[in-house]
Amino acid sequence: MEPGGGQLVRTDEQPVTLTFAAATSNSERPFWYEIEIGSDPNSVDIVHTSSRIIPLSATQSGRASQDTPSAGETYTVPETLTADRVYYWHVRATDGANTGPYSETPQFKLFTPITIATPCPTFPVDNEFAGSQRPSFKVNSSKITGPATNIKYRFEVARNGRFANLTTVLAVGPGGGKTSTIPGGLEWNTRYKWRVRASAGGRVKVRWTAPSLPRRRSRRRPNHFEVVQQVAAETGYLQSGIHVTNFVQIVAERLAQEDPNWGRRINDTGPLGNGTVAIRSTARTIIRTVSSLSLARQAQTQRFTGASTVASAGF
Repeated sequence: MEPGGGQLVRTDEQPVTLTFAAATSNSERPFWYEIEIGSDPNSVDIVHTSSRIIPLSATQSGRASQDTPSAGETYTVPETLTADRVYYWHVRATDGANTGPYSETPQFKLFTPITIATPCPTFPVDNEFAGSQRPSFKVNSSKITGPATNIKYRFEVARNGRFANLTTVLAVGPGGGKTSTIPGGLEWNTRYKWRVRASAGGRVKVRWTAPSLPRRRSRRRPNHFEVVQQVAAETGYLQSGIHVTNFVQIVAERLAQEDPNWGRRINDTGPLGNGTVAIRSTARTIIRTVSSLSLARQAQTQRFTGASTVASAGF
């Protein structure tokens, strides 16, 4: 008899079809079946009953053939049963005058399946550059149906699409319509790939997002014009009387904050780090920007075109 033995039946697969072995009878009278479905094994709470189910072995006249009974009978429940409940059912044969005993009482559970859609990455995507070693990975949260609990999103970051050697693994709870997490320790100018999937209770899982979404972590080169504008506004240059040497030094310091490849010194005092390039063009770039804002005089600009001017740069 099926379903039985505590079998799980998805509620979205209704109507439920019951199957059972055909009855035999030595009576001349044609027989039919009666079925009861209840929510308890003692048939106290009956939720569905059918009192006249014609056997498949019935002849065209409606008489059941006792000589060639059907190997199996089926009955499709015509109504929708309430989900997430355990049901018990049994069946018996009767011809109106004679009634056989009920069968055993198998049980099955009608459950609402949990479905979790694949989350959709929104940042960073399509070789997008991130301006931080700790970018916020963002996805549109998965659409979830059913009684899902303990929802988790697992983010994985690697340097290749096989995800054999993971650089970062993070598990976070859902964040409403959008879910995000912030990995740490990503290196500059390095291409990464990342993926994410959602799960419920550690059991129900969905497929990963496309694993071949390349990600590049790189800081945008600071805009000289913007930095000079900011420093000029903060120092009041040229009205404050700050010397152009000090002004350019502050600009260089700010550029160093914006980009680790920049050095801290623009003059010829102090040590230069490994890979430092002593070039006049760096100072010229800053001065040209200053000049474009009418913030430096020609004489001051001229001072910084000599060979003694150096810059620690990462260009």
